[in-house]
Amino acid sequence: MTDTADHGSDRYAGSSMQELAGRFDQLATGRIQRPKVPVTSIFGEAKVGKIRADYQHSLSDTAGPLFMHFLASIPCIQEELARVGCALACWATQKYAATGAPLTYFEMDAFDGTQARTLASLAGPAVRTLTCSPNPSNKAYFDLEAQPGISRHLQCSLFDVEVPPPGRDGGFDVIYEMAAFQFYGPQRRKQISQAAAHLAPGGVALFLDKMNQSDPADYDRRETAKDTRFKTRYFTVEEIEWKTRNFLKDMANG
Repeated sequence: MTDTADHGSDRYAGSSMQELAGRFDQLATGRIQRPKVPVTSIFGEAKVGKIRADYQHSLSDTAGPLFMHFLASIPCIQEELARVGCALACWATQKYAATGAPLTYFEMDAFDGTQARTLASLAGPAVRTLTCSPNPSNKAYFDLEAQPGISRHLQCSLFDVEVPPPGRDGGFDVIYEMAAFQFYGPQRRKQISQAAAHLAPGGVALFLDKMNQSDPADYDRRETAKDTRFKTRYFTVEEIEWKTRNFLKDMANG
């Protein structure tokens, strides 16, 4: 696999990812929309077991401001990432024991790499992770917690990470797209194809998306429930309304 990148690409000029870059930087540095308390799971050790409970805690304990904002914005994403992370750690240790080769994991536009770093902490040498993010403010928080030699970070868009040449062994066992496509545009088939070019034979790709609903009233009900029953634990009403005005339209269009 390769982790070089073309930092000068302007192929996505005009996308929401570029137009919102200033706001993403404010989020990544904690200047705005920082949760008033750390995100904690409603599912404790008694419900998910010690390993997953510890994983959930680690996601919060090591998160930079933008990733903490992410956890505080989506109900149960902390629990979902812990479920996926523990499953990948199990796969990694089994593969490493059988072949001596680590599981390779590439998370695309994944902020400060909290998920990758937590996975690396659990699986150790059985995994190698790569995180990319176009926002330069994320790397400092990645470097605070990352294990050199196991987890790496690239400051670039997921679409600027170079793909191994045809016929060359490589690619990642696992790719996780961290809700980024929606900020580049609605061309899902093309975006998924570009991501799949990084995948090793027999690999697995996971895509996290915020979905529009065919019934706008149903979509609004879900948004209201999320805002009033979850996000108010971490943000003021004014902050929630600001997020709706400044991000959700772009997300819906993507």
